[in-house]
Amino acid sequence: MAQMRETAERLLKVLVDQGIDTLVPTPTVDSFCGYQYGPARDILHVNPGEEIDLLKRLAELELLEREWVDKVHLCPFCRHFALNFREACPQCRSTHLELVEMIHHYRCGYVSQEREFQDGIHLVCPKCHERLRHLGLDYERPQANYRCDACGFVFTEPQTSCLSLTCGREFPIEQALQEIIYAYRITPKGVLAAQQGLHSVTASPPFIDAARGLYTSAFFFDMLAREIQRAVRYRLPLSLMVIKPCGAQDYQHVWGREATELLLKHLAIVVKETVRTCDLVAEVEHDRWVVMLPNTSLEHAKIAARRLRETVMAFLAREQEPRLTVAIGLAELEPGEDGSQLVDRARQRCDEAEQHEGGGIRA
Repeated sequence: MAQMRETAERLLKVLVDQGIDTLVPTPTVDSFCGYQYGPARDILHVNPGEEIDLLKRLAELELLEREWVDKVHLCPFCRHFALNFREACPQCRSTHLELVEMIHHYRCGYVSQEREFQDGIHLVCPKCHERLRHLGLDYERPQANYRCDACGFVFTEPQTSCLSLTCGREFPIEQALQEIIYAYRITPKGVLAAQQGLHSVTASPPFIDAARGLYTSAFFFDMLAREIQRAVRYRLPLSLMVIKPCGAQDYQHVWGREATELLLKHLAIVVKETVRTCDLVAEVEHDRWVVMLPNTSLEHAKIAARRLRETVMAFLAREQEPRLTVAIGLAELEPGEDGSQLVDRARQRCDEAEQHEGGGIRA
């Protein structure tokens, strides 16, 4: 366990120090699954594919976010991707098969391979010896069949199976294992682990506000500065979402401070569970939260905001009167803008949503 922790911390630290925020799989015949993650393999000094188990573990700990890339079939015995998908004769198991065209003569009902009907350049029924002239009137071509060149058996569907080219075992296709190949992107939690060690994300670090379970303002602005540098360097979009629960004071007047704080804490949980793993949620000021949306344009941020507001309003609809609403303001990073300016613009949009729409979305 200690060795795994040290290896994970070393991988995360080098990725952050070298500015590698995304690990993209590349094809290789040297890996058990046909893919490798070159930078991670080089850092860990392992053979191709041996880095994948660690990446999966870091994703389970939410230190990496994963995105579907491909699906690979593996042998259930040797767990290797080198498979031959075989089509065999159901009678003698030979793979020496030929796809043959069939003809059905309407008048006498005879059905056989086209080669039996061929008489020079004409088609003649071998049963009744009538010449076939017009497709659709005299005859039809049904579904093509397979013919085994080893035993002569004709059939419609071959038996399919997998043959491992690594261990030589043969098995039904449905028994093949499925290995999902992902691209991995380091999360804010992963950056924190790289800087402070894995203990900083397994305990309750000072970067987390204990009352709401959200990142603190100081940590947020530090991560925002890093994300702005990345967005400028790689010309990627970056958007912010400022959220303000509306009506909390009225709710507190009726139900008291303790009940209000509990509701806001549950509301913060809903927000965190609705956004993506790579989206960082922090409390920049009292009862005003901000969500950093990496690699997200303003248009896509609007979609995310609508989905978030629908989820939040459905949650609040189950609460007692007076019910809260939420105002959401959106802003996308503009050239030459710093983190404080970006947050200010999103905060202004949030204020407009609260004043003019009683809790809506403004961008």
